[in-house]
Amino acid sequence: MPHIAAMYNSQRTLEEADQAFTDRDAVFTKLAPLFIQYGLQYGVSMLHAHCFLAAEEVMVADGNVCSPSTEGVAFPCSWLANGDPFEFRRDAVPAPPTELLTAFAEAIGPKNADILGLVYTGDMEPGKVLLERTEGRNNITEVVDPDIGVGNLQTAWLPGAGENGMVRTACVSYCETRQSGVNWVHGHPGQPKHC
Repeated sequence: MPHIAAMYNSQRTLEEADQAFTDRDAVFTKLAPLFIQYGLQYGVSMLHAHCFLAAEEVMVADGNVCSPSTEGVAFPCSWLANGDPFEFRRDAVPAPPTELLTAFAEAIGPKNADILGLVYTGDMEPGKVLLERTEGRNNITEVVDPDIGVGNLQTAWLPGAGENGMVRTACVSYCETRQSGVNWVHGHPGQPKHC
C-alpha cells in the first residue's frame, strides 16, 4: 500500500488545512442536507496526518488508538473526496455509496478536494465529541462532552439540531493543541505532519 502511505504523508499540517478551509459556512450549508439524507452515517473531516508512514503502513484504529500498521485486517473508515481510503479500523463500517461521494465532491468543490474528506460517524455517541491527540506515532481519541473541546482545532463535523430545529454543523472531533507533559501534543520533533 505504498500509494496510501505516500498520499497520507503528503497531507497538509492541521494548521495549513485549517487556514486553507476558508468557506466553511458555505460548504456546511451544502453538506448538512446531504449527510442527513444518508442517516448521519458520515461526516466531513479535515485531512491531516498524525505521523510519517513507511511505504507499506496505513493508519489503523484499534479501539481509541490509531497507529501505523502493516498487519491484520483493516477496513476503511475515512476517505478522500475521490473515494480513496485515508484511514482504517479493525472492524468493518459501511463504505460511502458512490452517489454520496459524487455529491460530496460537488458540494465541497475543487478548492477543498485536498482539504476535506468523508469520515464514518455512524457509531458516534449522541451529544459527545471526540478529542484527539497525537503521542509519538499514535493518534488517541477520547469521547468527551462538547465543552471540553473548546479552544482546540476542529477537525470533523456532522449536522446536528440547532435552534428552532434548524440544521447546524456540530463538531465531532477536535485536535488537542495544549502542552502534555514535556512534549507538545501538537508537534513532536522529527514528525513533520500530525495533529
